[in-house]
Amino acid sequence: MTKVIVNEFDGGLADTKYPVEKNVAADMFHCDIFSDRRLLKNLRKNEKDTVSGGAHSGTENVYAWDGARRSDGVMLAIGHTSSVSTTARFLRKNGNDVTSYWQQSTVTCGNTPYYNGGILYKDNFYCLSYSGTSQYLYRYDGDSTATSVVTSWTEANVGGYGNIIPKPIVHPLDNKLYMAIGKSIFVWDGSAGTVTTASFTTPYQIIGCTYYGTYLAVACIKGDGKSIVYLWGRDTTVTTAQDSVEFGDDKICFITNLNGLLIGVSSKSSGATYLDPKIKVRALIGREAVLVKELAVTSYLDISNMYVVWKDVIYFLNQSQSTPYGTLFTISKNKKGEIVLGQAYTTQYEGETSSYTYSFWNIHDYFFFGNINGKVMRTYDSSPLNNVTDSTYTFPINVGMYESDRAKTKTITSVYVKAYANSAGYGTLKLEVSIDGGAYTTIFSESSPSGKNAYVVEALGDSVGDALGEGRDIQFKVTFDQGIDIVELGYDYEEVSTTI
Repeated sequence: MTKVIVNEFDGGLADTKYPVEKNVAADMFHCDIFSDRRLLKNLRKNEKDTVSGGAHSGTENVYAWDGARRSDGVMLAIGHTSSVSTTARFLRKNGNDVTSYWQQSTVTCGNTPYYNGGILYKDNFYCLSYSGTSQYLYRYDGDSTATSVVTSWTEANVGGYGNIIPKPIVHPLDNKLYMAIGKSIFVWDGSAGTVTTASFTTPYQIIGCTYYGTYLAVACIKGDGKSIVYLWGRDTTVTTAQDSVEFGDDKICFITNLNGLLIGVSSKSSGATYLDPKIKVRALIGREAVLVKELAVTSYLDISNMYVVWKDVIYFLNQSQSTPYGTLFTISKNKKGEIVLGQAYTTQYEGETSSYTYSFWNIHDYFFFGNINGKVMRTYDSSPLNNVTDSTYTFPINVGMYESDRAKTKTITSVYVKAYANSAGYGTLKLEVSIDGGAYTTIFSESSPSGKNAYVVEALGDSVGDALGEGRDIQFKVTFDQGIDIVELGYDYEEVSTTI
């Protein structure tokens, strides 16, 4: 009899069907693998956010596109409040409580707001908007005052990308705000701005930008569909790049900085029709963009250029227009310093399951999601104890087994899950098993015990007392909710004698 213990979950999603690592998942949903890398944790569910007058209704909508929170606690966003008129407006939470409603300012802040166009800079909140080829930057100075700090600059090279621009960034070395639109880079220091026509990107449009050492890294898609990242020294009188790096043969979606490492996310293909859709994560190591993670996606793949870096985790959006209508993927480092790719939130909520998500942002630990029907969702304001949304984690086939045993016929003689109940009487823990690719059968499904403590659920057979079965490919799946943390999976298996 051989015993297997799995007590690490920070490897993210596996690259292959038969990984040798024990800390990776074949699939995961609504799981937190980063906040405590010793545990598999349950994420909060999403709920409808509110607008003035209470909950969302058919006549009072909020198309919110980006937001932030000032140091005084005021929560602000940009967007508009009509599916017909897209005139940009500032939105503000009524009070410093995240559960308060959104209300719109009485003045406009430009014609149409950009995705990624809500910017918190030096504790002022800005809206980046446009009208045709004219670009505008407005500052929120109160519900009745939106100050146009930059009256207009012209950028005609945004065709084909509509109101989607790279996420503006602040470079830590000069504390200036960099905004890329089309083929121009606009630099704002809080009082004056400079426009640089980035001739090094010609004839390509800028897809993403971030800081990298002393440089501003600028990502573009070339005419042959391949990606390139230019390194620009930030001298606005110099329109040429100091260096460039080829960044893969697929469409780059965005770039960002993770603890000093330049990360680029690309998708193999996107849209309703595709061949072999994949998410690819590359890191700039030395002079080469190294492919550090690759994940095949079986559903609709449309990675947007919207992302959030929060608590050393990159969150980015699969903006799918079919089930599941939007998923947040995550990138971070595990305990060994390896780049890992996970899957966190679905961006939908109860009662709103057929409208795709087109924007998201965070305000501290709360994530907000805007959907195409003029609704805003956010993560639940209570702890995971009230999270009735199931989290699921599917272990790899034959997880933790010796290589020499993987192709053999085996039987499971016992299995257990060690968990932690964060409060008495909350949550359900269920363990299922699939043998040789067959349907999952339930081994046990147990409510958490009374008391706030660790506990173990163990089984020598399935829920009706039969043996767990035998086969070559054995795969476990755990489902848990309402604040249960998974500490460990353990099982015993025996080789079945065969003539092969």
